[in-house]
Amino acid sequence: MKMDIEGAEYDALTGAQEVLKRGIIRHMTIEEHDSILERRGLSWSRTHEVILECGYRSTDKDGGKVYSFAG
Repeated sequence: MKMDIEGAEYDALTGAQEVLKRGIIRHMTIEEHDSILERRGLSWSRTHEVILECGYRSTDKDGGKVYSFAG
């Protein structure tokens, strides 16, 4: 799954936590938008934590964020 939703990544991921924890989505690439997140009082680091809490591991590739389900 590729996610590029202009600062709404945190909302989408927290809303999808139950699906993500089941491993239905095996791989994700996420474009981060730090400035938009910061204006909303959020951070990429908190978004990253949500992804890891759902059982994914991260690998940065080509400047984006790539995650694979690890269980």
